[in-house]
Amino acid sequence: MNDVRISGHVSWVGKSTIEVIVWLDQKPHDEWHRITKAVFLLAARDSINSKAAIVNPIQPETEAEKAILEGGHNRKMHRMNLREVGLMKSIPSFEEQKVIHELFMRTMNISDISLQKHELPAGCVWMEDCAISNIVHAHPENRNHHYTVFGGFLMQQAAELSHTLGLLFSNHRPVLTSISDINFTKPVKMSSLLKMHAHVVFTQMHYMQITVYAETWTCSASKL
Repeated sequence: MNDVRISGHVSWVGKSTIEVIVWLDQKPHDEWHRITKAVFLLAARDSINSKAAIVNPIQPETEAEKAILEGGHNRKMHRMNLREVGLMKSIPSFEEQKVIHELFMRTMNISDISLQKHELPAGCVWMEDCAISNIVHAHPENRNHHYTVFGGFLMQQAAELSHTLGLLFSNHRPVLTSISDINFTKPVKMSSLLKMHAHVVFTQMHYMQITVYAETWTCSASKL
């Protein structure tokens, strides 16, 4: 059993958003070792959780603080650029279209001019066979202060489902190396059933990338 230290600092603020960097260190042999880093983007809300709340700006004084603030600003610009190049707003680039076409041609029988017959290349698996789903019923102990489902509980369920899919897909016990781009588009009510879907979306050598998304089931289904 080794000691664990969690530390963090505010790295950037907007009008009503706050970026916080959290570090996790462990001390196995009388010396702290950095284990992981997480960047959180938080939205400030008013006292009754009805609208955004204005946050105080931060003013750097030292060169180190200026570098931290600049890093937060660069990450903000990166997020904005990603929104602009998303599939819902722009068509795939020439390089992306080339990759899509190459993948498509690998599955085609060139003697079939109808383009209706697809063949699985050697050593490959159809993407539709690399997915699993489950249904989660959140209980009151999983709620937060706003009486909605705690985001950490949702992240835990997503991580466990992705681990299960990785095990089924590779036939080996997978090791988690990174988690990125966790987005919550709306709160999940305690009365909801949560359906989670996991998909293997990319593989390279012994690495695989798995995406998990969730839907809530109340009177009508809505995306989380």
